[in-house]
Amino acid sequence: MYKSKLYFSASFFQTITSFTSKLAFPIMFILANLLVQKLELSISLKFSSNILSLLVNATILHSG
Repeated sequence: MYKSKLYFSASFFQTITSFTSKLAFPIMFILANLLVQKLELSISLKFSSNILSLLVNATILHSG
């Protein structure tokens, strides 16, 4: 009883680890892509907000 339970848990663990190692690369790839997209988005938002503030400042200075 104890031996079979131990064997089951060992094979279960082995199955999970092999499954996880197969999934690890695609998951890491997806996470890396999401991180890059988020970084690009924040950089572009900062860039566009900087340009926007420059335009607003220039307009205020020009009209003033």
